[in-house]
Amino acid sequence: MDPRSEEWGYDPQFTHMPILSVMLNKTIGDVIEFGCGFYSTPLIAYNCEVMNRKSESYERDLSWFHKIDERFKNAPKLKHSMIYIDDYEKIDLENRKFGLVFIDQELETRTLIGKKISDKADFIIIHDSEAELAFKYNELYPLFKWQYQFKFFHNWTCVLSNKEDPKKLLGLDSFDKNNPLVIKQPEKKNPTMVKVVGGSTINITLSKIIAIEVSFYWREDDADCICKYWTEPFKTKEINIPKHAKYMNLVPSTEIERIENVQGS
Repeated sequence: MDPRSEEWGYDPQFTHMPILSVMLNKTIGDVIEFGCGFYSTPLIAYNCEVMNRKSESYERDLSWFHKIDERFKNAPKLKHSMIYIDDYEKIDLENRKFGLVFIDQELETRTLIGKKISDKADFIIIHDSEAELAFKYNELYPLFKWQYQFKFFHNWTCVLSNKEDPKKLLGLDSFDKNNPLVIKQPEKKNPTMVKVVGGSTINITLSKIIAIEVSFYWREDDADCICKYWTEPFKTKEINIPKHAKYMNLVPSTEIERIENVQGS
């Protein structure tokens, strides 16, 4: 029986738990959560209490905030901060540094907050990363040197970092390769590897309006993927190259009409 089925008590809200729990124990420094949860907030609060780390959770939905806050009513006094705020952009992040950031709030603000905090965090965890276009995660991925997608559940969890490769930190190489339940990506068709200049901007023109998969690598042999995302459908689009990238892969390559340098070449 598939452990991701309802018979096993599967709940999409807890699909980040394996990654979040391990990353809490593999990192140091302050922890901040955007969007409270029945599973994530207690995990962060108690873990950070034991490890003597500063932690805080922010929530914009007042009724949901009270539901989560109620869970701590009869709990021992914790140092964890539960904070209601009507706009996530009002959170003062000036001169702050975080060991771990967990982003799981409303759809429209996830990438916005991710961009704002990208240079202030050692590691950022984002939930529901299988829906990268809906959350506009494709705008967030190029800001990071490393990206790891945990695909065991139908709702994926992604870890981003410019400090260290999260896949190596998590130690999940053999799990991803050998577990038959891990969702495998279909084989690429008509791939094309293009040499690029990190930090530059290119303009891509397609033969028709479609979405394409864009991947960036350090090496031409497809090893060490820096980041990967699907674009929204377009005919002509400017793409920013991550500063560490040396090669770019486009799928499907048969629809690529023209690639031009815009700047930085």
